[in-house]
Amino acid sequence: MSKKDLFLEEAILDDLAENLEILESPLSQKAFKMVAIFFAVIMAVVLGRMFFLGVWKNDFYSQRAAANAGTIKIVRAQRGIIFDRNGKPLVENAPSFRVNLNLIEFFKDAGARNKITGDL
Repeated sequence: MSKKDLFLEEAILDDLAENLEILESPLSQKAFKMVAIFFAVIMAVVLGRMFFLGVWKNDFYSQRAAANAGTIKIVRAQRGIIFDRNGKPLVENAPSFRVNLNLIEFFKDAGARNKITGDL
């Protein structure tokens, strides 16, 4: 073994291991095979589940996604009057309105378009 092949970490670890009086033994091939089998089983389960959801349950989840895509859910925030420490109102709520126009529906139906423009 030449000086090039000697690494500092190996030299230090060899010096430390001399005082420990521990007999080192290599890991058996059986241990590596068991770990490989374990990971292969886990990967098979994950890939099987992905196949099941992607192929067998595709129609179910496609319908759910289509139903959720057009759903608009409005959640109103809790509002109230803000008071100071003496009970005097600092801020009061005033109603506000917001109008949204769905352009696809607006340009589809001429009767609805005339009604909407008449209301505005």
